[in-house]
Amino acid sequence: MALSEHEQRLLEEMERGLYASEADSVVTSRASGGGPSYRAIVIGSLIILAGVGVLVGGVAGGLIWLGLIGFVAMLGGALFMFDPKNRVQTTKNGSSSKAKPRDSYADRAQQRWEERMDGER
Repeated sequence: MALSEHEQRLLEEMERGLYASEADSVVTSRASGGGPSYRAIVIGSLIILAGVGVLVGGVAGGLIWLGLIGFVAMLGGALFMFDPKNRVQTTKNGSSSKAKPRDSYADRAQQRWEERMDGER
């Protein structure tokens, strides 16, 4: 059964919209960057361990304010470990490098879309 001109235009418009939204979904479905760097994990772990020590010392000594400082230190260590600035990014050849400032989201999405389209040709 043949489609009318209006239905064909509508179908083509829907396909263009699908291809445009597909690039956004591919970008958002991937994990951005790599994992935390080894240095960030070590420093964050040391901060967390120091925070645990201060927390236990504060609770044992009956100093609630010292326990709160220990808790805040532990939270800060965890946040430092997973800070996006401390991520390692893997390159296409498999090597890793420190994450550097990037272009805007739209530029990255456009670049990935172009790379993907070049690979399909």
